[in-house]
Amino acid sequence: MAILVLHSPYKTPGEAQPHKPGWQQQLKLMKNQLGKQNRVFTRLQGLLEWLSRHLRISFLSSRNQMCTRAQLQIPR
Repeated sequence: MAILVLHSPYKTPGEAQPHKPGWQQQLKLMKNQLGKQNRVFTRLQGLLEWLSRHLRISFLSSRNQMCTRAQLQIPR
Protein backbone atom coordinates (compact mmCIF):
# COMPACT_ATOMS: atom_id res chain seq x y z
CA MET A 1 0.00 0.00 0.00
CA ALA A 2 1.42 3.40 -1.00
CA ILE A 3 0.80 6.64 0.82
CA LEU A 4 0.37 9.73 -1.31
CA VAL A 5 1.40 13.02 0.33
CA LEU A 6 0.09 16.19 -1.24
CA HIS A 7 1.69 19.52 -0.40
CA SER A 8 -0.82 22.32 -0.13
CA PRO A 9 0.07 25.99 -0.67
CA TYR A 10 -1.84 26.64 2.59
CA LYS A 11 -0.35 26.34 6.07
CA THR A 12 -3.37 24.53 7.51
CA PRO A 13 -6.50 23.22 5.81
CA GLY A 14 -8.63 26.10 7.15
CA GLU A 15 -6.12 28.83 6.39
CA ALA A 16 -6.44 30.72 3.12
CA GLN A 17 -2.90 32.16 2.96
CA PRO A 18 -0.43 30.65 0.51
CA HIS A 19 3.25 30.31 1.43
CA LYS A 20 5.43 33.31 0.72
CA PRO A 21 7.44 33.22 -2.50
CA GLY A 22 11.17 32.50 -2.16
CA TRP A 23 12.29 36.13 -2.37
CA GLN A 24 9.88 37.19 0.40
CA GLN A 25 11.11 34.38 2.63
CA GLN A 26 14.72 35.39 1.90
CA LEU A 27 13.91 39.02 2.72
CA LYS A 28 12.36 37.96 6.03
CA LEU A 29 15.47 35.93 6.89
CA MET A 30 17.73 38.86 6.00
CA LYS A 31 15.69 41.22 8.22
CA ASN A 32 15.92 38.77 11.12
CA GLN A 33 19.68 38.45 10.64
CA LEU A 34 20.06 42.24 10.50
CA GLY A 35 18.09 42.58 13.73
CA LYS A 36 20.39 40.08 15.45
CA GLN A 37 23.47 41.90 14.16
CA ASN A 38 22.09 45.23 15.44
CA ARG A 39 21.51 43.76 18.91
CA VAL A 40 25.04 42.36 19.02
CA PHE A 41 26.48 45.68 17.82
CA THR A 42 24.51 47.60 20.46
CA ARG A 43 25.74 45.29 23.22
CA LEU A 44 29.34 45.57 22.04
CA GLN A 45 29.05 49.34 21.81
CA GLY A 46 27.76 49.51 25.39
CA LEU A 47 30.57 47.27 26.60
CA LEU A 48 33.19 49.40 24.85
CA GLU A 49 31.73 52.60 26.31
CA TRP A 50 31.78 51.07 29.81
CA LEU A 51 35.36 49.88 29.31
CA SER A 52 36.39 53.32 28.06
CA ARG A 53 34.94 55.00 31.17
CA HIS A 54 36.57 52.41 33.44
CA LEU A 55 39.98 52.81 31.82
CA ARG A 56 39.73 56.60 31.96
CA ILE A 57 38.92 56.47 35.69
CA SER A 58 41.74 53.98 36.35
CA PHE A 59 44.24 56.07 34.39
CA LEU A 60 43.31 59.28 36.19
CA SER A 61 43.39 57.53 39.57
CA SER A 62 46.80 56.04 38.89
CA ARG A 63 48.22 59.51 38.22
CA ASN A 64 46.80 60.78 41.55
CA GLN A 65 44.86 63.58 39.91
CA MET A 66 41.95 65.21 41.66
CA CYS A 67 39.00 65.17 39.29
CA THR A 68 35.38 66.15 39.55
CA ARG A 69 32.50 63.94 38.41
CA ALA A 70 32.11 66.12 35.32
CA GLN A 71 35.75 65.61 34.33
CA LEU A 72 35.38 61.84 34.72
CA GLN A 73 32.09 61.95 32.80
CA ILE A 74 30.42 59.59 35.26
CA PRO A 75 26.65 59.41 34.73
CA ARG A 76 24.48 60.02 37.78
